[in-house]
Amino acid sequence: MTLRKICYSGPIDIPNINGLILELQKSVQDKVSEVYIELPSAGGRFDVAFKAYDFLSNYELPVTICNVGEVSSSAIVPFMAVSKRSCRVDSKFLIHPPV
Repeated sequence: MTLRKICYSGPIDIPNINGLILELQKSVQDKVSEVYIELPSAGGRFDVAFKAYDFLSNYELPVTICNVGEVSSSAIVPFMAVSKRSCRVDSKFLIHPPV
């Protein structure tokens, strides 16, 4: 069993999410058996967050997402895309309606 650890830190924007998707596609090509994503993000664009959600919710490998600091605003959307989620004791969430 091989685990790929990905640290996604930064805003939810097109370059960062495209980079995450490329890394996830590479994990499949490398025949990784499971992916662990650390997700500290203050959020960003909701349209891009839903692109990440769609990709993660249909991804073929098991994924765990962990809040290792702060998951806020639109970053909540990809955080909720997988069924295996966790967070550190000192992590924070900021949830608000889209504006």
